[in-house]
Amino acid sequence: MGGINNKLCDGVDGVQIVIWVVVSSDLRVEKIQDDIAEKLGLHGEEWDWKDKRHKAYDIQARMKNKKFVLLLDNIWRKVNLEEIGIPFPTRENGCKVVFTTRSREVCGYMGVDDPMEVQCLTDSAAWDLFKKKSDHSR
Repeated sequence: MGGINNKLCDGVDGVQIVIWVVVSSDLRVEKIQDDIAEKLGLHGEEWDWKDKRHKAYDIQARMKNKKFVLLLDNIWRKVNLEEIGIPFPTRENGCKVVFTTRSREVCGYMGVDDPMEVQCLTDSAAWDLFKKKSDHSR
């Protein structure tokens, strides 16, 4: 996901906002909202006092006229975008929601027609990648 995030941050296809949120198994809406708010500059003491509904309204207001990509990493069940405050992505607004999951069932709940399965690297490919990346860090 990090590579995708970096590519999109470079302004691919006129994207104005790129947000990457790690969701994991606990899926707490307010934590997702707080992570998004931090990327949008909405965090702070005033933000902390707001309830979920008001946070959703603020996120919606900040993102509604922007072309965005939201990356939801490691979801375990359906994520309600409206509850979070994410404007619904359409072909017309050019916005996208990308997510990773280990469950085909979750893909169905999220309305994915054509999921992309990513295979794990073989041991030798993983080792080669590790060696290649560790050489660049010196």
